[in-house]
This record gives sequence, C-alpha cells and structure tokens, in this order.
Amino acid sequence: KNGETILKQNNELNTSALLKAKDMFARQYFEHNSPTGEDVGYWVDKEGYEYIIIGENLALGNFKNDEALVNGWMASPGHKENILNSSYTEIGIAVLKGTYQGKETWMAVQHFGKPLSDCPGPDEKLKEKITEYDAELENLKNQIITIKEGLKTKKQISKEDYNKKVDQYNAILLEYNSIYDAAKALADKYNEQVKTFNSCIKL
Repeated sequence: KNGETILKQNNELNTSALLKAKDMFARQYFEHNSPTGEDVGYWVDKEGYEYIIIGENLALGNFKNDEALVNGWMASPGHKENILNSSYTEIGIAVLKGTYQGKETWMAVQHFGKPLSDCPGPDEKLKEKITEYDAELENLKNQIITIKEGLKTKKQISKEDYNKKVDQYNAILLEYNSIYDAAKALADKYNEQVKTFNSCIKL
C-alpha cells in the first residue's frame, strides 16, 4: 500500500544476511560495520549479488514473534525507511539465535537490494556495429578525398577517365551517405538505451 514496492525474496541476500548474523555472534558485535570494517557490501559481494543499491537492517533481542520483530523495525525511522524504500526490489532475511555478551538472544538481519539486472544496459553489439560503421566511413572518406584531389588535375587525364572518376566519386559518396544514415540510426538507438539505463540506476 501507499505505493511502496513489494519486495521479492532473493536467495543470495538470504545467505548474505545469514553470514552477517553468524559473524556478529562469532565476533561479538552488533553494528553495520564489523570490527575490521566489513559492511553490507562485503557480504552481498561474497555471494556474487550484483546490485545498484543495497541496504541493511539489524535487530537484537528476544522478540515474542515475527510480528513483534517487524513492529520493532517499523518503530525505528531508519529501519522503516529501508523497508519502505521503493528503490529496493529484493530482500533477504536471516534470524539466528546465539550468545551475545554472555546472554542467549536473537539477532535478525535484513539485506535489501536492487539488482543490476533490473536495469538492462545498452546493447554492446550495437556499439560494436557503430564502431564498424565508423571505420567504413573513415575509409570511404579517404577514398572520396583522393578522388576529389584527382579530379582537380583535369587537364592531365582524358575525358573518359575523368568521367569514370566522377562516376566512382558519386558511387562512393552515395555509399558513404547510406552508411552514415545507418550509423546515425544505430547511434540514436544506442544513446536512447544509455539514457534509459542511466535513468533506471538514478536513485
């Protein structure tokens, strides 16, 4: 409701959340950054989760049930913001029981993410074709310049050869214009894809 995105469970994020919970118990800390500096990015990277944005919620205590745990998160502005953040599309959750500071308790970890796959990048094959076209255009351009220079020495060639060069010049120019139009159409398409991708990843 209220326009927020329904988060989809992700196995990689479930695992990264579990690893974080285990690490907090193992090294006896309760922070977003471990004693040696590892943050949420470290854990999701470890699972190979490619993302545009990630976030993390933590909870510590003996909650009566899952509802009480969620209510505790929702009562915290920062945690609630993560849960309702429409930029996130996936979630992983881990709840683990262990000993923390000499007492048996529960730790819960939520890992949020927007995977890179949500924003398909521009077609690299298009870019390769544009590069091919650019090389062809450069080659044709050099041919056009060479023929044009040759036509300036009209007195040194026969009329027949001159006319042949004119025909050749026109044919190459026609080919150049055709490839130029095709290259421009592809470039416009590629640039639109880049624009769409940049708009998607802009948060």
